Amino acid sequence: QYIQRLHPNKAHGFDCISIRMLKLCDDSITKPLSIIFKNCINEGYFPSAWKKGNITPIHKKDDKKLIENYRPISILPICGKLLERIIFNTLYNFLETNNVLDVNQSGFRSDDSCTNQLLAITHKTFLSFNANLSQEIRGVSLDIS
Repeated sequence: QYIQRLHPNKAHGFDCISIRMLKLCDDSITKPLSIIFKNCINEGYFPSAWKKGNITPIHKKDDKKLIENYRPISILPICGKLLERIIFNTLYNFLETNNVLDVNQSGFRSDDSCTNQLLAITHKTFLSFNANLSQEIRGVSLDIS
C-alpha cells in the first residue's frame, strides 16, 4: 500500500532505485522489503546506505551569486523513505490513539497549523490582559514558520 501511494515522478537517491521500478515490481518486492523492514525495526538498525543523499542547492531568493541565498535539498533512497514513513505512521497513530500528545501541540499534526497556534496564543494573551490585575503576565518570543 505504501509503494502504490508514492508519486512516480519523484527523484530517486544515489542507489538509482526509482519509484517507477518499485511500482512495477510491487507484488514481488513487497515481501522481501517487509522482511528487511521488520529486521531493521527488530534490530534497531537503519542501513547507512539509506542515509546517503544527493544534495542539490535550490535558489531561495535574491542574488544567485551568494551562497546564503540557497537551501539544500537532500534526495534520499526510496526504501529508506518507505521505512521512515511506516515508522512515522505507526508511532503517530499510537500517540494519537493513546492521547499522548498535548492538545497545545501544533507541529506535525493533521488538521492543525501555525495559524491555529498563533490564534490560541493571541487569545490567551488577550484573556490575560483582561484578567485580574494581580495575575502575572510573561512574554515569550517564538519563531513560528
